[in-house]
Amino acid sequence: MEIICSYDNPDIIAGHGTMGLEIVGQVPGLDAVLVPVGGGGLIAGVAVAVKSLYPDVLVYVSYALVITKIRRPFDARSTACHQRSLRSL
Repeated sequence: MEIICSYDNPDIIAGHGTMGLEIVGQVPGLDAVLVPVGGGGLIAGVAVAVKSLYPDVLVYVSYALVITKIRRPFDARSTACHQRSLRSL
């Protein structure tokens, strides 16, 4: 049995990218995508898929404020990251 990590395996990230393809295929005129983040695999796949086809579409990250590991980099740039200070890829 082999353990496959869900956030740094290229095949898994490519699989996550299919979600991005579904979104752009179903939402004509899409201007932004909001993706929840945990380990980073889903955001990586969705962002690559969406931005490859539509570079002008904004990709935003959504995360729970209680996840300190993810929140730390945002806090370093903004003390009010949980407020309406949106950043896009």
